[in-house]
Amino acid sequence: MGEERPIRADTAARMLARRAAALAFALLCAGFVWQARRYPYLDDTGPGAGFFPLWIGAIGLLVGLGMIAWPQAGAPEEAEPAPDGAGRAIVVTLLALAAAAVALEPLGFRLTAFLLLATLLRAYGARWRNALLFAAAAALLVFQLFDALRLRLPVGPLGV
Repeated sequence: MGEERPIRADTAARMLARRAAALAFALLCAGFVWQARRYPYLDDTGPGAGFFPLWIGAIGLLVGLGMIAWPQAGAPEEAEPAPDGAGRAIVVTLLALAAAAVALEPLGFRLTAFLLLATLLRAYGARWRNALLFAAAAALLVFQLFDALRLRLPVGPLGV
């Protein structure tokens, strides 16, 4: 078919890094499958506590193994440089998620979701007005959806 090109050192290093990341992902997913076995697969009302972790883990494990076998599939030849501010946005995202995990119980879902969404939208370039409006609407709508499904989310001390 086509001429085979020699593999450059940087390409080989990238393939090794992709395979290492894929192996870590596959091991994480295998852990999901292993731990899901501790919970019932089905219960009286349908899927049990082990249903979703088992399937998410199994699908992820297959994807990870595929990424190990074919590390170049879907990978661009040369990666584009990250846009300005990408590192800052990633740090803000990680910090905001950690803060939301800590704040969920004391502040309640609606206030925590509002603060998380507003922070993330701002970090990724939304205007203040749009970020606040969308965050408020999304937090309220998601809470109402869970309420309609009779699934309880934490309510903070302010009843919010």
